Amino acid sequence: MRQLRRLSLAGNEIEEIPPEIENLTELIELDLGNNLITGVPASLQKLSKLKTLRLSSNRIEALPEVFANMKQLEVLDFSGNMITKAPLSIIGLTGLKELYMRDNRIEKLGRGFFEMDKCDILAVGGNPLESPPVDIVNMGIDAVREYFDFQR
Repeated sequence: MRQLRRLSLAGNEIEEIPPEIENLTELIELDLGNNLITGVPASLQKLSKLKTLRLSSNRIEALPEVFANMKQLEVLDFSGNMITKAPLSIIGLTGLKELYMRDNRIEKLGRGFFEMDKCDILAVGGNPLESPPVDIVNMGIDAVREYFDFQR
């Protein structure tokens, strides 16, 4: 099992992430979407080879700052939860190509989220964004950058 590279536990009504997952250090893809998960353990950072992490459609209220060690992440999806703040450690994921944060309770996103060089998809719709305002976000990345330039 330790050599397992892809694991999907999606749609199983799981309430917490099994602690044994941290031992699957060769995982490159982990799908925990569509469950009843309420929290993410810091031990998840031991999965340093992960390229895809899906935590969508759960009951997660907060994400710990565990992403700093997950330098291989290319796809991160925590859409459809109850998260109020996106961890700043996400900004340091230089290889991130897709970031899905839709349908949460996020009110503020810092400029860094809109300056990730390799990120082709940044989905933030369905959040009560105040900064930057939703209408600015809907205008595109250049409008968001201009907004932050003006805020300085």
